Amino acid sequence: MKAIDHANRIYSDGINNYLVVFENYYQKEVSAYVKVPRLLPGYSFISHQCVLDDNQDDKITAFVKIDLTEERWKDVRYAWIVDTATSSIVSVEPVRVYCFNDAWGI
Repeated sequence: MKAIDHANRIYSDGINNYLVVFENYYQKEVSAYVKVPRLLPGYSFISHQCVLDDNQDDKITAFVKIDLTEERWKDVRYAWIVDTATSSIVSVEPVRVYCFNDAWGI
């Protein structure tokens, strides 16, 4: 698999994209994965800057519509809790998640 968004653990097999947790990254031993949508113009995968049920949660990875004029991105299409300690990926209802524009105010 080829990394297409290394920061957010998104990989492609050439046909589909996957959110991946590795048991051993260097040997590419996958312990969990889920199929995720292809990136669309104006969208991005965001990690480490999202909120779940009004609580900051560094385990959230979300598929979000980016609007650089907004401090909070609330147009979340998909969201997952990625727990590397337990090698699990769990889907979360997108309405429970929003992400922060980390460049806001710069």
